[in-house]
Amino acid sequence: MSEDDNLVRVEFHDDNDGTITVVDVPAGTKITEAATKAGVYIPTLCHHPRLAPAGKCGVCVCSVENGPTPTQLACSTACRPTEDGSPMKVHVHGKILNGLANAALRRNLDIPLAAKSEKYKEHNEFAPCGALEIEDLAKWMGAENADTSSKS
Repeated sequence: MSEDDNLVRVEFHDDNDGTITVVDVPAGTKITEAATKAGVYIPTLCHHPRLAPAGKCGVCVCSVENGPTPTQLACSTACRPTEDGSPMKVHVHGKILNGLANAALRRNLDIPLAAKSEKYKEHNEFAPCGALEIEDLAKWMGAENADTSSKS
């Protein structure tokens, strides 16, 4: 058995812009790690490479075609071979997934994003360096959820 026999091809489908990014990873790799390797951004608050997957914040929600449920958490879902040998298809972003991630982010913060980031800025409680990852995530989520269509 060669090393390639243990690889899973994963297709990341960005439902916002229609791009598809493909990466090969060892079976069992978490979707968040596969996404990082592929250069695909999946937002997360509770995931860290040195910690066991927690799946607590819900911000890394994605959809795996033919998965056990309509949505999964990328930090705790393993890449696995498909029954027919086709690539594992993971949908990220898009209106519904962004809405779910945004709701999870707001639930975790439990107050409006602007108020939370202003509180941390004022009191410098969280990050004395002035760079808050949660602020960057909130800005990204806001931009991803903006309606940029030309429909009236």
